[in-house]
Amino acid sequence: TLYGVANGDDPLTVVVPTFSTKSIEQNNPFADQTNTLTVKLQSDTHTAPAGTIVTITGLAGSDTATNPALTVSSAPASALGSAGDWNIDGTLKLTVATGKTLNKGQAYTITFSLANPSSTLTSPTVNVTATLTDGAATVGSVTQDAMSTPGGTLYGVANGDDPLTVVVPTFSTKSIEQNNPFADQTNTLTVKLQSDTH
Repeated sequence: TLYGVANGDDPLTVVVPTFSTKSIEQNNPFADQTNTLTVKLQSDTHTAPAGTIVTITGLAGSDTATNPALTVSSAPASALGSAGDWNIDGTLKLTVATGKTLNKGQAYTITFSLANPSSTLTSPTVNVTATLTDGAATVGSVTQDAMSTPGGTLYGVANGDDPLTVVVPTFSTKSIEQNNPFADQTNTLTVKLQSDTH
């Protein structure tokens, strides 16, 4: 076995490295809020060695400034470290940590937080790719492919758990009236509220 490929050291044994699982979702669709995104990755074709760079693109629109050490959490075993290289253009680069691997058949979860913008945003297409690096040498690559998203409703927001779906919560109806304008009387006030956003 070589890089998790059965008979991988036999001449002209060749596989196309892929992620069989590549999903992304969020936990907050509201403007001006901190939003935690969760990525799940699994390969059934290969094991990625330490130094491999996993690149997620398409997360443009966040208000999070460029940060070469964005805090991330990766499990199991912190395989993708505790920081990622974030660019405000929507690119996050994660590196398989020294002494770690992304094992074939193992699901990995990565979480990180971004700042939602103050205006509405439609969830973009998010892609993932990887450069398999062993030491200083590139030994393979995972071709860029679109990540899957849940497409569900969150807090009443359609597609609210899709990455960077952002709405500005509003009340479309917001009225108040009373039933008695006279002094020294009991006055009943009636409020009507309706939201079409959340």
